[in-house]
Amino acid sequence: MTQNGTDAAPTAPENARVRAKAITVFSAAIQLINSNKKWLNRFLGIVFSLCILIILDRAFPLPAAAFQGAHTPGTLVVLADDGTPLRTWASADGALRHPVTPEAVSPLYLQALLNYEDRWFDWHPGINPMA
Repeated sequence: MTQNGTDAAPTAPENARVRAKAITVFSAAIQLINSNKKWLNRFLGIVFSLCILIILDRAFPLPAAAFQGAHTPGTLVVLADDGTPLRTWASADGALRHPVTPEAVSPLYLQALLNYEDRWFDWHPGINPMA
């Protein structure tokens, strides 16, 4: 459809304007890519590395035996109606594990645990780069 709203074929000057605009946009995109080539190369390198890692993970998965025993069930606890424990049984490995929330534990214990286990816990995103 042309500028005047008819279904007639576009005229030669109109085609030339469209081509000139497309060339201008395309050349601007090329200049932007060339000016940011360092960042583009880094981005493509990261994407390529992630693809390789995913392919290797799929091609060579960890054996199922590595995950067996990773999750041991906790202690079996029988509770009364009011929530007090009546009887406990140790887990298969003989340990007594009771689920607890951080609010139910002393703040001093939590601070001691963090200082002993991971003193940078509050400052890293989940993996400590300094470790």
